[in-house]
Amino acid sequence: CVLGVEGVASMSYEACNKAWQDVTDAFVADAAELSLGELAHVEEFSLFDAMAAIELMDRKMDAGMDVFQSEHAPIKTFDEAIERGLAVSALSGEELVGVMDDIFSELMGWLEGHTLAQTLLTCMYLHDPERIHDPILKAFCNLLLKIAASIRVSVIAGGVAKEEDFQCAMAGFGFAEHLDDVTALDAVASCQTTMDERGWPAAIAAAVNLRLDFGCAFLRLLNATSNPQHSQKSQKFAGQALKRLEAIAEAQDIGTPRCTDPDVPKPFEPFINSHHLAPTPPREITRLSRAEAVVALRKDLRGLQQASLVVSHCTTLAAVMEFLKNFSRCGYGILPRSKLILLLQPEDQVAGRHSLTSLLRDDITAFVAPEVFVPGRPESQDSVSLEQTSHFLVAAKQVYVELFRYCCHNRARQRRLLAKVFGNMHGLHMAAAELDHFFTIARNGASAETEEDGGLQQEMVFASWVVFRTAELALEFLLLGFELDLYATPEYRPMLWCADYMLQWMVLTMQSVRQRLVANYAWNQQVRASSATAAAGKKKGKKKAKPKPLPELEFPWTWTWYRGLLELTKGYGMVLAAADLAGKLPPLPEMASAEILFHRRCAPFECLEQPTPPEYQHYRQQSDLSGVADASPAALYASSVTCFERAKAVMERLATSNALAPDTKQMVEGVAAVAKRNFVIAKLASAGHMDAKKAVKFQLGVGSDFPVLGFE
Repeated sequence: CVLGVEGVASMSYEACNKAWQDVTDAFVADAAELSLGELAHVEEFSLFDAMAAIELMDRKMDAGMDVFQSEHAPIKTFDEAIERGLAVSALSGEELVGVMDDIFSELMGWLEGHTLAQTLLTCMYLHDPERIHDPILKAFCNLLLKIAASIRVSVIAGGVAKEEDFQCAMAGFGFAEHLDDVTALDAVASCQTTMDERGWPAAIAAAVNLRLDFGCAFLRLLNATSNPQHSQKSQKFAGQALKRLEAIAEAQDIGTPRCTDPDVPKPFEPFINSHHLAPTPPREITRLSRAEAVVALRKDLRGLQQASLVVSHCTTLAAVMEFLKNFSRCGYGILPRSKLILLLQPEDQVAGRHSLTSLLRDDITAFVAPEVFVPGRPESQDSVSLEQTSHFLVAAKQVYVELFRYCCHNRARQRRLLAKVFGNMHGLHMAAAELDHFFTIARNGASAETEEDGGLQQEMVFASWVVFRTAELALEFLLLGFELDLYATPEYRPMLWCADYMLQWMVLTMQSVRQRLVANYAWNQQVRASSATAAAGKKKGKKKAKPKPLPELEFPWTWTWYRGLLELTKGYGMVLAAADLAGKLPPLPEMASAEILFHRRCAPFECLEQPTPPEYQHYRQQSDLSGVADASPAALYASSVTCFERAKAVMERLATSNALAPDTKQMVEGVAAVAKRNFVIAKLASAGHMDAKKAVKFQLGVGSDFPVLGFE
């Protein structure tokens, strides 16, 4: 603890630097005299000051002013910097390149979650570009301010950023509101035409021109990605920006290094905006180097490029969800994720092409083929039936609008938000059950409810779709725990069992739905044959034409995917059961309860009716093999070998499908690699080669969310 001799609140800048004393011992002694819950309060040190002084061990929350080592007071305004000799005209080419690169570094620091006051606005030139006499620097600063303004608007409109992700406060500054984007771009183009008049060497002029081109391409890209109709332009501008960024990365040593001399007026003053910061202890944010800024920029540009591709993927609901999952796994920053949700615009037209209601209708039709959605069925022409299904589709749309937005948050927050989705899915399941009940009564008559034995059994149609999608989200929730390394090693077995439990629900639902799809396919063939026969009867004397056959019935690739995952989770269950019998599972920490941990992990599922929530007693019954006479580690290891081999075969066959997107194919290949490695380990264990090992260990991050088995 340190304190100025005359009190912090009334001390001048010079006193704060020269009159510090160590009061740690006195502080500890005085604090010991306070009772529990008692606080000290004086006019110069309030509760707000006390809370602001607490170090939270977070580089964003703890950021503040650094201790000045200069004999002079810090520069407080741009005008003061100019008076002290800050160059605003006739900068050399090396100085311009250095300033441009440092501004890009500060821009990326802002996108990492730091405040504008500590990043971009530490650049003196951005405070008032109109005071700059150098035309190139002035045009570049105005261009960067327009880029910052566009980013700020997009992130706020996207609504997928929290306080720790992005700081939108402008600290009383403006973003060149008197200029529009076209004027800013024209000013840059004008400077580029007069570049030869500066008399710089060719390499310096090319470096300056390259950075101006990059800024223009970046601004055009930001504007293009705000409209789903400009997807092709977005790809074009993203390619241009990436090409110029790679050229910048190859020649980063041209610019003048950032000045660190506190006694010299310099373009960047880390403490120029200290009056906008909380009274935190003396600390300064960790700044990105120029090389680190290029890496961060490259990732964001690729994210923007990929986000613009969502327009071409919006053919089905399944394709949109697959795109969102693959995009999220890439770990892009707040800017690409905000642009993605703005491009989707699920409340209106998804990516400007299809209504979400029509995508939901097509997805339900492809999954379970309800009669009301099949042309030619009596239900599809009944106004009451159509009205009932429209109410259900409105409810489903509300759930998926929220789900789309959740998928654009970062991975850690996605998991917390997914826990809230299950309550919405439960409400949607209730609506689906009511709709199925309506069609059951309409099809069999009102007397069906009064028949003996409880009436006619209700067929699950819409409810089957909801159950499958709910189990799919539950599986995603569980696997995110592995990806984020949230589970302790002793929790792997129950969590993998829960994943297996949800996969069983999905496979059972697919089996029941398959029968409906086959029956609907046969009905379509019969209708087509009848139509062809009737048409031939009207054309007497003409040769009877054969009806055009329907395309072969195909099922989604995800059905094969989930069957393969079920084999994989069964293999995990066998291996871990064998390791448990052999005493090779790591124990729980002292004072920990397996049942409490299980309920905590599965708490988000408790609101569900179907799929029924996993129960700890059910898990214990299935995992306890002490009463099974023929259960032995060797036999269980051998059974797991078979399961892993099947999973590997399914994934390798699926990876050869042309229907998979590149990112999805990479995911399938990753699971195939995990299954292969687990197959090898299980085979070695079944042969007794792991008997000398002490415990099972897991390795995460090997191309998949699923862990790789091992022994140590």
